[in-house]
Amino acid sequence: MAICSRAFQERGHQPIERGSFAINWYYPDAQLKRAFAEWLSEQRKDREKRGLTEITYKPRGRGGFRDRLNWLGALRVVNHYSKKQLVDYADTNLKVGAPYRHLPDLYEAAKKALHLLSSVSDFWLGRS
Repeated sequence: MAICSRAFQERGHQPIERGSFAINWYYPDAQLKRAFAEWLSEQRKDREKRGLTEITYKPRGRGGFRDRLNWLGALRVVNHYSKKQLVDYADTNLKVGAPYRHLPDLYEAAKKALHLLSSVSDFWLGRS
């Protein structure tokens, strides 16, 4: 039986409180989530009263160095090949080697690369 997701099992995120609770599985998910959200809000308020307001956990997200390199690679592919060279009609699977397998993903990544390059050029030109 899974108790909690991997994110809550990581070490170093103290304090961790352990306890037991009961779930009535006859209720729909939306109502269970709402009840948990209310309970969580009450617990946060209680912690605030005790001066325990700091949240130190920072989730790792996308957009790191390797992701940005893939975005730039996608931009190069989009600029080099025509759509006809990238995919067959009515198919989204790419026919060429690229950091992504599907045309919509490639276009989305290329758009992120353009945004990244725009931000960098604005910074260097003093327009930030």
